Amino acid sequence: MKSVEKKVDFNAHIADIQVSLIREEGKNYAQIACKNVSGKIITRISFWASGTDYFGDAIKTEDGTDFVITQNGLSLKPGESMEPCRIEINDEIRNLDLKEKEVEFADGVCEAYAGAEEHIYHADCFMEDSYWDKPELDILKKIDVRFCSYPKETAVGWLCACAYLNRTDRSVCGGCGHNKNEVFLTCSKEAVAKQKQADQEAFEEKMRQMEAHRKKVDRIETAKFFAEVLLTLLLLFLAGYLFFHFRK
Repeated sequence: MKSVEKKVDFNAHIADIQVSLIREEGKNYAQIACKNVSGKIITRISFWASGTDYFGDAIKTEDGTDFVITQNGLSLKPGESMEPCRIEINDEIRNLDLKEKEVEFADGVCEAYAGAEEHIYHADCFMEDSYWDKPELDILKKIDVRFCSYPKETAVGWLCACAYLNRTDRSVCGGCGHNKNEVFLTCSKEAVAKQKQADQEAFEEKMRQMEAHRKKVDRIETAKFFAEVLLTLLLLFLAGYLFFHFRK
């Protein structure tokens, strides 16, 4: 295992905001993608947008503030990343930066971003290239390919098996969308050890069955060999008998 340093914003509803500009048929588009880390289904996201033109000058609204870009019609599940979507923007924009403003959930509740509450933490993660980590990591990845560590409670929140730190009051992981109780039930050190033992016993039973089958095949092949030898001897004896009998 390796201790990996990570950072999380407990107030963020979305993370990994990515934006690129595309110019097509004389129009300017922002292609936006992000990940839902709220623990609930998001149906709308509003971003504070700040842009600059070709000369690097800021583009503002009439009252001198940043403008808002909104993406509607979403059904973004917890832990799910949004497919890149296009939104037409001001033709003068050449660089664009987005920050979360507000989200709306499937239950109709709207929540504004309250400002950063960042926490730096360390997660003990199983390594892909480690021979010693492979048995435990394989068990976790059978549950979810994103799982890489044991879940645990910390002083500020609970760490999921996907190595994402969640606020104490959240029951669904913002990193992968799994339920907290489910994660602690199936991915704890004790649960993984139990599954590892069960896998080992299943492997040993399979080896025993394969060995029993091999011995059975060997016995059959041996019996066939002796039967063929016996038949050959009988045929030779019969041929010899007939030869000497008719020779007289």
